[in-house]
Amino acid sequence: MIETTKQKTSIKKINFPIIFLVFVILSTIWLYWYNFYIESDNQKIETRISEKETEINKIKEDKNIQVYALISDNKKILNKLESYSQITKFINSLTYIEDNYNLILEWFNYSNWIITTKASTNPEKVSNAYVATYSFIEKYRNEKDVDFKLPYISKVIWNSQMSFNLKLEVKDNLINNKK
Repeated sequence: MIETTKQKTSIKKINFPIIFLVFVILSTIWLYWYNFYIESDNQKIETRISEKETEINKIKEDKNIQVYALISDNKKILNKLESYSQITKFINSLTYIEDNYNLILEWFNYSNWIITTKASTNPEKVSNAYVATYSFIEKYRNEKDVDFKLPYISKVIWNSQMSFNLKLEVKDNLINNKK
């Protein structure tokens, strides 16, 4: 009886290493297959990435896309420059003031959203310089569609005609990026 038990234990001792060996071999085969599967998947993904990069490079070469990218990157600067470039609109507004209020604007200076100029009543069109000046100040301040705010006029010279330094502040609706 003693021999039978020894034989059974020896069979168990042999079975465990064989089972472990089979497990290791099967695990190795499965891991090898799984590695192959992942590598093939990675290869497919790398191929798709390379195709997409080629498409992106083709798109970047398009001149319209390049212009759009430049405009997008510099939008704030362009808006600021656009607000500065309204000088023709300002000149038209000054011409409107001259024509509608019988004034002569001799020169103008534009700086920091303020236009300064020397204004005088037009002696050919105005008989009463005082009334014309008063009318300009009152009516212009009450107009809604003008481009400038008219602050206080500090000094008026009165000879045969009235002349004064005119300071016009650009209204906020014309300023995109006031800074």
